[in-house]
Parts: sequence; structure tokens; C-alpha cells
Amino acid sequence: MSRSSVDAAVGETMEAEATAVELLSQINDILKYEDQTTSEMKLELPAQVLAEHTVNTRKTQKLMYTQLQVLKFLLDFLDSAPRIQDASDSTVRKEMEEAKKQWKALKADYQQQVEAIKGAVPQILAKQEEVQSRARLLEEALQRYQAKVLFSLAIIFAIDWQPEKRLLHYLKPSSTCSLYVESGYPDNGQVRLLSIKTQQGTVDVTSYKPPQEKPSLINWLVYLSTMDFNTPFPT
Repeated sequence: MSRSSVDAAVGETMEAEATAVELLSQINDILKYEDQTTSEMKLELPAQVLAEHTVNTRKTQKLMYTQLQVLKFLLDFLDSAPRIQDASDSTVRKEMEEAKKQWKALKADYQQQVEAIKGAVPQILAKQEEVQSRARLLEEALQRYQAKVLFSLAIIFAIDWQPEKRLLHYLKPSSTCSLYVESGYPDNGQVRLLSIKTQQGTVDVTSYKPPQEKPSLINWLVYLSTMDFNTPFPT
């Protein structure tokens, strides 16, 4: 191989090495971005979104691994180029150009994938924030509604509400009835009678239930207000 061919091959090697440095720098940036984004998303995103993001990340990592394999082949080829004695300059250049084209195509595809992921994450986070904001508004409205209901009931019945335990105690003159209000009531939850305590002791609650199929809280209170737990339950 001529001196000019050797110089050209060395120049190509230096160019490929510079490209490799740039590529590795981009990969490090993406990995840092991924670590930071993943830690933030774990605090805010649901499991389904995190799973989709993880799949996209794995695809990107596989693409980068393939790209690095091609780049390693290119560097190894360029390093060995000055020692090739039985190949013509045109053949060497042709193989180098083919390898470069393959690498550039992979680089372009990789960059598109990276940009797509970077663009999708802020949109997902923005939608998540919007959903959380609406959920807070709904929760506040539900709390106001429940407060009004409890206030209305407290005017008629002597009740003590423990929201952290979701327990409502109905205080009668000679007994205390404890009701459990399931989460999601009144749409998705029910009211259950847990215990009845009198001066004589605890009463079996299995015999007491309002006539309605799914009694509401007011149904329970009205029903319990009519019951005398100091007398035996009729059988």
C-alpha cells in the first residue's frame, strides 16, 4: 500500500475515533437523563406508564449496543487497513464507505428514537399532573359533600365520626352503635354495622339490618334509632 493510502487510512481512523468519542458522550448524556427521569417518574407516574417507558428504554439501549458494535468493527477495520497488502485502494475505500453508511444510518435511527423518548416524557408528565390536579379537585368536592352530610346527620342523630378509621359511632341513651363506612361510599362502598355496646355488654349484630337491600347511612341510623337493644331481639 502506498504512503498516501496509509495516510488516508490513518486520517480515517482519527475521524472515526473522534466520532466514537462524540457518540459515547451522547450515550452518557442519555444515561444521565434516563436515571434522572426514571427517579422522577417513579414518584409521579403509574405502573403502566413506567412499564411502557422501560420498554422504550430497552429498545434504545439495544439500538445503541448495535451501533457500538458497528463502530467497533469500523475502528478495527481502519486500524488494520495500513497492514493490508493484497487489497487495492479502491476496494478498501469501498468497504470503508459501506461501513460508514451503515453506521450513519444507525446513528440517524438512534437519534430519532432518543428524540422521540425525550419528547414523550414531558407530555406524559404534563398529562399526569393534569390528572392529579383533577383528582385533587374531585377529592376536595367529595370531602365538602361528606362534611355537609355529616353536619345534617349530626343535627338529627348524636354521632361521632372518625374519618381516619372510617368509623361512625351512633350514641344512643343506653347504647352505642358503631358503623363502618367503606371507602368509595356512596357510589362504590357500603355501610356495615360493626358492634353494638349496651350497659349489659355487647350485642350480636348479625340479627340487625335495615330492610333495604343496600341500606345507606341514613337508613342505618333511622333503623338503629327505632331499636331497643336492652330487650331480646324477636325471633
